[in-house]
Amino acid sequence: MHMGIAIVVYAKDREEATSKAMDIADSLCCEQYPFDYHSSYGRCEEFPDLDFSMALPLDDERILDLLKGKHQATKRAFISNAQKVLDAIKDKTPEEMWDIEDDMWKFYTYQMGKYEGSDIFVYDDDGEGIRDDGHFGQVITKYNDSEDLKDMKVFVLFQDVHY
Repeated sequence: MHMGIAIVVYAKDREEATSKAMDIADSLCCEQYPFDYHSSYGRCEEFPDLDFSMALPLDDERILDLLKGKHQATKRAFISNAQKVLDAIKDKTPEEMWDIEDDMWKFYTYQMGKYEGSDIFVYDDDGEGIRDDGHFGQVITKYNDSEDLKDMKVFVLFQDVHY
């Protein structure tokens, strides 16, 4: 299966950002976990002036909108998994949960708790999956304009990954 992910990094320029984000993408495919491989996008009809094979500056409103869409995909996946778990364990005691024949709810619980993989669409500068609005807000504002990051710009690299 293929999916699109976004990697948010801090760098002085586009080349540095691309290199750093590609290193993160490579690490997410290390020993084929959680992804088998990644590849870059090129140009697209919707944004013919943008080259998606390199990191793009987040100060472009279109890039921010695309990134927010990826974050919302992570949220939708979490909510979907959470609902499946709640439906499966509704009115069950812990002892009864042990014996639920359809134990797919355990898989959905696992998916809810993951910080990488098929239900995570945005990764931060450390290669960690972004799982909530607070983390997302901190990442796109450079941790509230942290002094350590004051000379850096925020970039996003979009990648196609296979899992």
